[in-house]
Amino acid sequence: MISTKLPPRIQPLDEIIIAPEMAVVHLLDDALHTTRLALIAQHPTLACHDAYMHRDGPPTLRAARSLLRKSFHVHDAILRYSAAVHDAVTHNPNDDTLF
Repeated sequence: MISTKLPPRIQPLDEIIIAPEMAVVHLLDDALHTTRLALIAQHPTLACHDAYMHRDGPPTLRAARSLLRKSFHVHDAILRYSAAVHDAVTHNPNDDTLF
């Protein structure tokens, strides 16, 4: 199930100073979330848990299914990158492997 609520995002200043790209990365993730909601609003069958197993339907539904699936892959990549940045920002000062 896709949540309809976006989490509030407040970026710590140290994260923005060290990794300013995170502002845009968070915007991308929010835009993907909004895209998923819009696709499901247009194609309600995408909300079914087995929607990805189907290959039938009009071209717009097939394309929406593909976009939805790929958006989750990008979301996962964003989560991994965000975790890596967080680890870098909060790293041990005795550790010299920042990036």
